Amino acid sequence: MLVRTEDAGRDAYRTLDPPVWLHSMRHRLLGYHDTGEPGPAMLIIACLHGNEISGGDATMRVLHTLRRGTSPFRGSLTAVIGNVPAYEARLRLIDEDLNRIWTRENVDAILANGPRSVEQKQLFELRTILDTLGASTGPDQRYLLDLHTTSAASAPFIAHAGNGRARDIVRNIGAIEVRKVTDYLDGMLVKHTSELGWASLAFEAGSHLQADSVDIHETSIWQALSTAGMIEWDRIPLRVRARNAETQPASETNPPVEVIHHHVIETGDNFHMRPGFANFQPINAGEVLAEDRNGPITSTVSGRIFLPLYQNEGRDGFFIVRDVGVNGQDEA
Repeated sequence: MLVRTEDAGRDAYRTLDPPVWLHSMRHRLLGYHDTGEPGPAMLIIACLHGNEISGGDATMRVLHTLRRGTSPFRGSLTAVIGNVPAYEARLRLIDEDLNRIWTRENVDAILANGPRSVEQKQLFELRTILDTLGASTGPDQRYLLDLHTTSAASAPFIAHAGNGRARDIVRNIGAIEVRKVTDYLDGMLVKHTSELGWASLAFEAGSHLQADSVDIHETSIWQALSTAGMIEWDRIPLRVRARNAETQPASETNPPVEVIHHHVIETGDNFHMRPGFANFQPINAGEVLAEDRNGPITSTVSGRIFLPLYQNEGRDGFFIVRDVGVNGQDEA
């Protein structure tokens, strides 16, 4: 289990106690940092899928460093576990995918009638946190980081719903920008929170088993804090700045990509991805990508494979993306 930071030691820049309303969320609270200096509010959600734990470990590193450091900090940082029961069971989900149920109609129904599944209860509590933080912060001062890993080997990448402040953070992080994901996937957290006025990013650090996923997540958090104006870059730990200096911005080595195809798995399909595909690997039209009960599944277009499914949970078999120019049209 993660070691949480509510009772960590305090140094020259005193960390305020979490606000009273967060006490009811202590079962999911990773930590809270606020020195009393006005500024943005950033919410980190780790383990929205319970088997993707590197984001939580990276968040704890950042919180511990902030707690024992002496760097000026503006605003507040709140970090929570997204799906507590799934995290405790080390499963992607319990009843349904928590990153596929944030449609406006579904959220309204859950808020009005109460939750009816494990994940709906998680949504209800997360929405309470969003509403409370949002009510105390201006609409141009809200940031959300949703931290994930993938089931296949992958270069780091970021998805968002087109918010300009979110794109500012993307430009400073050495990760591939993936556009139009929210056009193909209903119910993503980042789309819902973007509609609520949050600059929201889903950051995928690499595969669940990738040794450096925690390092990549940690660097991305510091970069987001710096871009949001909450801490100066030269006050961030030297080891993080050194790691960042070794990574070129993704736009210089890999252009942004946009989703052009989504293969959805239906109940009883017996879907199996062909072995060996890595995220963003080039593929050709006509290439066999997977099999199901109806036989081979071939690509109808050339492009790059994206999020090939190599786990037993989830309905997203794979996506296909294509390269777009760095100055290509942003997603809506």
